[in-house]
Amino acid sequence: MYPFGGNADPYFAGRVGVYLKLLQPADSGKIEVDASFSLTLRTLPTAAAGQTEHDASTQRGICFRCGMTFCDAAEAGNSVGRCEDWGAHVYPSDLLLRELEVIEGVEAMVDVELEAWDSRPSRLGASLLALYDQVQRLPLRRLRTGEVVVALSSSDSTGGFRSIDGSEYRVMRLVSADGSACFDSTRAATAFLLPTNSKAREGGTFATNEASMMRVFYEVEGDQMTARDAAAILRESSDGLFVGIEPSHDAAAGSIEWPIAVPISQLPPLASRLGLRALPTRLRYALRTRARGLLLFLLIGASPLWVGFIASQFVSAFAIPSRSMEATLQVGDVVLAEKLSSRLGLPFEVNDLVLFSPPPELQSLVTSAGGKLGSRDLFIKRVAAVAGDTVALDPFTGDVLHLCSWRLPGTID
Repeated sequence: MYPFGGNADPYFAGRVGVYLKLLQPADSGKIEVDASFSLTLRTLPTAAAGQTEHDASTQRGICFRCGMTFCDAAEAGNSVGRCEDWGAHVYPSDLLLRELEVIEGVEAMVDVELEAWDSRPSRLGASLLALYDQVQRLPLRRLRTGEVVVALSSSDSTGGFRSIDGSEYRVMRLVSADGSACFDSTRAATAFLLPTNSKAREGGTFATNEASMMRVFYEVEGDQMTARDAAAILRESSDGLFVGIEPSHDAAAGSIEWPIAVPISQLPPLASRLGLRALPTRLRYALRTRARGLLLFLLIGASPLWVGFIASQFVSAFAIPSRSMEATLQVGDVVLAEKLSSRLGLPFEVNDLVLFSPPPELQSLVTSAGGKLGSRDLFIKRVAAVAGDTVALDPFTGDVLHLCSWRLPGTID
């Protein structure tokens, strides 16, 4: 359990993370394990923390249910349902901390239900073999828990759910006709699906007790928070973060609670997100939902010369060939120069580093000293003064001894 998220992605910051991780055995080779699980965050009186059965009032946030082939990180593949660790961010961290501070003698814990279906030695290239297997299986509607599938057409199912062609769905769970869990679709009758794209989840909800707990542990202007206040804060702070809870569907209200249960017999044709069969459908979906971003991607990919030319109008890289700017710049250093300021006519400021073409007088000095300048060679120097400044120079070394910005009339002394 990670009370503050434990994830580098800022999208998950501020939510309690609960994860499972495969610990590889120390005395033998690496293994991989097919497993399904549920993870439930609870707050309990300290005396009851060792109990295994708890009622719904102790649950916090969602109960995360999923499955995965747990394996070594080198052979992981999210799309085909292979990871070293897997879990979810189930509950706001500040709500958990507030409860632990307010109620004396309470501690947080995670309930874990784990079912291992198979284990085997991990082989080199196992992730590629899993991808090959997935590409072959999905046209036959043979699924595995944890993997991501792409719907190749729109299809209605019972409960009012309509799959979206080109959209990606993660298979959260598989169950048989009698309701028992499965890891693959050999005996499964129903798949529980969750769209991987938050936009595709719009219109659906997740069964969670966060709003009710927020009303209990937060106050607004001295009064208890209303349900509307709590729901608004949840929408602002946690949109799209709830995943993997028990499914249900309220047909009367017209809203879906994710993940949705879909009979496997009613699934549309499926493909791997990494397979060629899914490419045309995924492109059409991207055009419908992210047309601008896709167009930009295609332009960048198809026109590298144009992109390079445009970029060169705003920034350029230069290598330092001499020691004239030591110790600020060393021989061999590479500097990036932005060109926008000069194109907009912005004034220079003291201490700016500037690149410039040497005037004829400076070219003559370099030539007389035995140097050689090309037509595209530039000088880089620091701005010591601008028009109107007064500068005092050391008569022996030429060092700048004094600089002020009084803007005296006339020329620089």
